[in-house]
Amino acid sequence: MANYTVTGIVLDSDLKGERDVEAEVFTLERGKMRMTARGTKKLESTLRGSVEPLTEGLFFLAESRGTDILTEWEAINCHFELKKKPESLAAAGFLARYVTKAVPAGSPDQRLYVFVKNILNLLHFSIQHDIIMTVIKWGILLASGQAPEMDVCAECGSGIKNGGAGWSVESGGTVCGACGVGSRMMPGAMSFGTGARTAAKGLLEIEIESGEKAAAHAAAISTLEKAGTRAAAEFSSALGRFCDYHLYDGMSKLEMRAR
Repeated sequence: MANYTVTGIVLDSDLKGERDVEAEVFTLERGKMRMTARGTKKLESTLRGSVEPLTEGLFFLAESRGTDILTEWEAINCHFELKKKPESLAAAGFLARYVTKAVPAGSPDQRLYVFVKNILNLLHFSIQHDIIMTVIKWGILLASGQAPEMDVCAECGSGIKNGGAGWSVESGGTVCGACGVGSRMMPGAMSFGTGARTAAKGLLEIEIESGEKAAAHAAAISTLEKAGTRAAAEFSSALGRFCDYHLYDGMSKLEMRAR
């Protein structure tokens, strides 16, 4: 059997037999894959922590006819602090479910991997839940190339000024005054959308490598709260309706609107 090493984030894990655990892992080198950790139900097993959801690690694997076998691992970040915060854990779970259900197996995606890693690091800090959920949704849409249009009218193609006149779920973006159809939104929600888009784009392109950098990014994202709770909820709701209408048939509407 050939051996190889991958860097990955555990998305989910399930019992396999009485003592083994099979985990879904999003890896930098091979995309989404599954691995089996043998004997991890034993208290003395050194592999027990390797299959905990949201754990990032360096995994040493042996090829197998079935699921490849985990032989050793080194922890990169177990995200213990994140798991102590219910809202942060809910946001991380939403992102993990998206990757599990919507990303094809065996398709590496460096930008999405960096984004997932950055979000997990940011969730250690106190950020308003509506804010981080909106940034997560924008990152998902940008990474998949399916982000709704915000800078030009989705109906006629003319440039949008001052945030646009409204939002058309069916057309897939903002609309100008002349084409004002669909659900209208308050101006503050549109300006909030600009900030969320900027934050998500940055998190897709620059990997946060230290706690200090993560704290700086968290502080920058938290400034979006100045748009107000109403604007945040309004924009997040619009994104949820967009995703329900256009994307993610494999995900429940409840998950897409996770709070």
